[in-house]
Amino acid sequence: MRINYLELSKIKKKLNFATHSSPSKKLYYDLIKIISGSFILGIALYFLKLNMWIALPVGIIIYLSSVYILHLFDDDDKYIIREILGRN
Repeated sequence: MRINYLELSKIKKKLNFATHSSPSKKLYYDLIKIISGSFILGIALYFLKLNMWIALPVGIIIYLSSVYILHLFDDDDKYIIREILGRN
């Protein structure tokens, strides 16, 4: 069976396949911010050495504040949070 590469390229264009697409720089930037927020959380909980039941709400507060300080929430995330809370 012989493959017709011209037909194959037409099919790829119709289906809009990206053969060599790379992630955007914003994705890498957001990934670095998420990792740094997790790192801040880990360092804080390591040095606080709290009970698990106390560490859970403290960890949530630390992580959310570090994500807020690093400006990780964009407009879409804020809209989704408002939708979940019913404040839209």
